[in-house]
Amino acid sequence: MLFDLNIRNFGKLDDAKIRIGRFTVFAGPNNTGKSYVSKLLYSLFNAMNANLVATRLDELAKPILQGLRGIEMMPARILDVSSYSRDTQQMLRTYVQEMQGYAQQMRSDIQDMERIATVPADDYESYEEISGTFGSRYPQLIEKSKELKKTCAIVEQEVVKILQLYNDDILGGRWGPIAGIEQFILKEGSDKLHEEISNTEYRDFIISGLEYKTRQNLMMNFQTPNLSFLRNKQDKDIVIDITSIGKFEIGEGGQIRFSVNITGLQLLRAYSKVIYLESPLYWKLKEALESLIVNSRFSLSSREERLTGVPDYFYELASALKEKHTNGVAFPSLLEKLTREDVLNGKIEISEHGELVFQENGQALSLPLVAMGVANLGILALLIERRIIDKETFIFIDEPEAHLHPAWQVVMAETLFALSQQGVNVVIATHSVDILKWLEVHVKEKPEDEKLIALNHFTPQEIKGHGEDFEAKMVAIKESLIRPFADLHLKDLIL
Repeated sequence: MLFDLNIRNFGKLDDAKIRIGRFTVFAGPNNTGKSYVSKLLYSLFNAMNANLVATRLDELAKPILQGLRGIEMMPARILDVSSYSRDTQQMLRTYVQEMQGYAQQMRSDIQDMERIATVPADDYESYEEISGTFGSRYPQLIEKSKELKKTCAIVEQEVVKILQLYNDDILGGRWGPIAGIEQFILKEGSDKLHEEISNTEYRDFIISGLEYKTRQNLMMNFQTPNLSFLRNKQDKDIVIDITSIGKFEIGEGGQIRFSVNITGLQLLRAYSKVIYLESPLYWKLKEALESLIVNSRFSLSSREERLTGVPDYFYELASALKEKHTNGVAFPSLLEKLTREDVLNGKIEISEHGELVFQENGQALSLPLVAMGVANLGILALLIERRIIDKETFIFIDEPEAHLHPAWQVVMAETLFALSQQGVNVVIATHSVDILKWLEVHVKEKPEDEKLIALNHFTPQEIKGHGEDFEAKMVAIKESLIRPFADLHLKDLIL
């Protein structure tokens, strides 16, 4: 995969031209925009890789699930007094789950999904032809939404009983207002879901899913309540133009406009996962961070869409680790290399309670007790072992050298480049001289591998991704990173 990325007015970047290849390197000092570009690309690619029907449906179903959650939190004695039917409530939840199941199945109809989503709105002939071949799943969603709306109405009537009891002072005046809120949420949520599915063309439903997923990714990964805050100059739009993929624009107020290329969209959707790996500190605090989200009153799934200070890509990857796989390890030799005696001498595993533990010489240590470097390299090994990283993965890694001594930084570089050689798209943001030196030496040893590498030099003034050859850019990058040490070494000699 090889393409150019043009970014205007985004964060620190006024006008940047960046090169993306099979093994992409963003190198340079701190505070030059490396992580910003990584998070931006991840947010867009992850959105285009998602099941967009399921994404939109989940968004529409959240108010209904929120209403149910609010009712479930009421004391059992209140629900018993009001004759509230838990069977009806379960029926409603089952309808939502069945609809989500239909939406998940639509992932298998990937080609028709993409073709429909990208047919021009005025090309009615092509649209009708493709829509006719899609199958029965979307009509099933429509029918299921009708059943769901009827069941919501039943639940609403039973919530009214709670309100009536409140008016009669049987409940002491505490829970009536809450019941009223949940009744309103259920009615509004079910009406909107049914109307949206019944009256929206499939093509537009997908586009709505892409717009929603892109917005949520950007807000949650950059932890900003408004996308306009990401603009460099407030009087200009953000423009992200990815050759052969599409163009995204973020205007005043955070509105998103986009156009995607069918070929590029198919290419991105062919990846099994688009993942982002960052600080091992998140993984050492995994249980605590997940409990904060799950225990929230209005948590509708594994996490709630609210600003927590923790980027969403951590929760997405933590959720992926819980998935079971049966296809074996895609890169067994790399896993063996990372876990052998002279490197990790053990591996991170997931306990039966879902905790991360480091197994070494027959002993299990809770991950918070393990060195940060072991957690860093160990998480990469775990992702390989559980096939989160396979031959169809796109992975972004911010500062892969974090907490690793020089020898392990070389192991990290070797592993990541080997993954790219075997079909994984790897993007790293780094200021590690050791990783860059390994890359430089490797290209001298195997010049044919240079074609896999897209080297981008980030400086406070500009980003050099084009023009200069690999060797010239590498010299400039190393010079900027080594200069502080060279200055100190010269001072030491003088003293």
